[in-house]
Amino acid sequence: MTARAWILITLPLLLAGPAHADLGEELRRCGAIEAPAERLACYDGLAGRAPEPPEESFGRPAPDLRREAPSEIRSTLVGLSRDPYGYALLRLANGQLWKLEELDHMRPRGSEIPVTIERTTLGGYHLNVGGYSAKYRATRLE
Repeated sequence: MTARAWILITLPLLLAGPAHADLGEELRRCGAIEAPAERLACYDGLAGRAPEPPEESFGRPAPDLRREAPSEIRSTLVGLSRDPYGYALLRLANGQLWKLEELDHMRPRGSEIPVTIERTTLGGYHLNVGGYSAKYRATRLE
């Protein structure tokens, strides 16, 4: 826990007076719990927050943490190599390294070759190298 979070949690409690004299001990007890979920439940209990029962969240859509991510990126190819199994590794100008999930015979020539990577419906990625009509399944390595 960061020092700022510790201060934000304990300062209001310390200002509340002697009614919470044993709160420091309770906070130390919660902080000593190794499992993150149990530690959070302990802190929530001290704050008076009850965890939501599993049946309450059943059927609700999961929060989409990728909502702010772009649906595609564009860059240029600065390097092409192969892994030991023959799959293409593409280094982009933005510093990212992508691996094609399909064996191919791609041999792009020239400089400033455009690359477009799109997010697929099920969360994967399709990579297109300028000059080729095919879209390749790809995984980001760096």
